[in-house]
Amino acid sequence: MLSVYWAAFGLGGIFLILTTFVGADHDSDGDTSDYDASGDSLHADMDHAHVDHGDVTHPGILDVLFLVFSVRFWSFFTGFFGLTGVGMYYIHGPGIVTLITAIAMGFIAGFSISYLFKVMSRSNVSSDVTTSDILGRRGKIVVPVAPDDDGKIRLIIKGQIIDRIAICKEGVFNIGDEATVVKVEDHIVHIVKPTQEVTP
Repeated sequence: MLSVYWAAFGLGGIFLILTTFVGADHDSDGDTSDYDASGDSLHADMDHAHVDHGDVTHPGILDVLFLVFSVRFWSFFTGFFGLTGVGMYYIHGPGIVTLITAIAMGFIAGFSISYLFKVMSRSNVSSDVTTSDILGRRGKIVVPVAPDDDGKIRLIIKGQIIDRIAICKEGVFNIGDEATVVKVEDHIVHIVKPTQEVTP
């Protein structure tokens, strides 16, 4: 089992170097990590089941799921699993206690560090994009929106793809529909259909 821990430690170290310096892990860059375009229907189904969207400081269930499936999470998990396993092997010896401790430390380190990267990247996006940049913009719906059911809209601003929680007073917005942002409150935007835009 010791060889497994050493192998995990080495493999995790290689992945950490790749994700940190080469940029192999893109799912923590910007605000796009929560929802991938190719899986919008899946995410919509999960969100429509009233899953908490979460925010920067309080991750929702989807945030947790997508962090766990990210390359960065598994890089840190593997590295810390191996490191803890090696240390516990020499301190406590082989056995189930060593294995469970290594797995637990891998999950704790993987999730904590991945989420830290996410918060940092979102903060950078927030500082670059202002309310005036978002107001009046058109975007596409990635999670259905209805008056009694919040969803999400995807905007392209300053070359960045940004997802925001979206709410509306009337109408139903399905995945792929276009919508216009008419009001911004923190990380929540109020949307209307393009035909409802107020013209001077």
